Amino acid sequence: MAHPVISRRLVRLLFAGGIALAVIAGPALSQTPEEVLVREGKSATFPLPRQLQRLVSEDPSVAVVEILPDGKARVTGVSPGTTQLVGRDHAQMPLVIRVRVLPE
Repeated sequence: MAHPVISRRLVRLLFAGGIALAVIAGPALSQTPEEVLVREGKSATFPLPRQLQRLVSEDPSVAVVEILPDGKARVTGVSPGTTQLVGRDHAQMPLVIRVRVLPE
């Protein structure tokens, strides 16, 4: 059986870590869209929740994407349809964003 003082310390440590993670991750995650709508031949720019190693379009015939130096991403509609942007950060955590390209 664990010592009660150690258990309370562990609970406090885990709770404090969880609060810090929620404060750090919460605002950034809410700014990244789950879906991006863009017109054919136009671009949309949006913030990324964290620094990504790579971000690619599953179907570049529908949309292409680039990571900008300021930590944002720009997606450009190529032809009407849907695709997903798939990315990974340095810790290999995935990021998936749906993209819908509307006709001109």
